[in-house]
Amino acid sequence: MIDERVEKLFNEHFDAAVHLARRIVLSREEAEDIVQEVFIRMLDVNLDALDSLPAFLYACTRNKALDHVRKNARLTRPVALPESSDDSPETLAREIEHAETLSRLAMAIEQLPKQSREVVKLVCLSGCSYKEASRQLGISLATVKTHVYRSFKKIRETLST
Repeated sequence: MIDERVEKLFNEHFDAAVHLARRIVLSREEAEDIVQEVFIRMLDVNLDALDSLPAFLYACTRNKALDHVRKNARLTRPVALPESSDDSPETLAREIEHAETLSRLAMAIEQLPKQSREVVKLVCLSGCSYKEASRQLGISLATVKTHVYRSFKKIRETLST
């Protein structure tokens, strides 16, 4: 049987929790899945031991969304998200903003044309020099520089919107 407090929390805070998760994972469907998983887990929690159910819901939602971003990062190397035991609103806001930026950056890189994406991943994420990237991809040094320049410009435009 579902605890009335969880049902009330669901009815009153589901949309806000989805909004929080969506700002981190950038997908409404994934955000809804995350929040549903959090509510399912809450059924096994001793609610009497909690000071604030909404605060607990939002902290769990944030953590689950950040875990989702970590697990599903599309970059070639893992991105370290900040770990913090400080659950202050300011820290939460910074963590959410950081996760959003990483997600948007990963999406912007994935939206680049294939050749540009490969150049950016080699130069920026793998640490290859322009010369090494040109050798690995079989393109000229000038072409690598052009891809980097145009890719950075496109990424900046994408992130500024």
